[in-house]
Amino acid sequence: MAHFAVAAGTYIRRLAIVRERKKQPSVAVIFEAHARKQIEALANLMPVWVVESAENNAAAEDVRRKCSAELTVFVKRESESKEDMLARVIFDVDDHHRFDRLFLYGAMLADIDPEVVAAMKFTNVESTDYGCQLIR
Repeated sequence: MAHFAVAAGTYIRRLAIVRERKKQPSVAVIFEAHARKQIEALANLMPVWVVESAENNAAAEDVRRKCSAELTVFVKRESESKEDMLARVIFDVDDHHRFDRLFLYGAMLADIDPEVVAAMKFTNVESTDYGCQLIR
């Protein structure tokens, strides 16, 4: 009996590690300062990164109280261009998540450096009504 309990516990720990490393198909990044609706709609579907603002911070806190969503608030640096911010955040998201599709809200294709697209090995870049999406 004791042997079974150790084996079962080992299996459960291994299963937890496999789940932690599981690839997430999509991540949303929101560059809009007034994005409460998007945060609330997306937080249960995928990890969400959102630019810091009073409204977004409040929405993120509200969502965190309601569920265990993966929500990250990032800052826009004062001297940073939109293109530089996009590049920094895309690389940061890649450091934290394994994903196939990146939904960018409030970012147009013209805002994205083509070198970032190549470096991140995105094979398809599409305009959307909310911004764009990058697909591997």
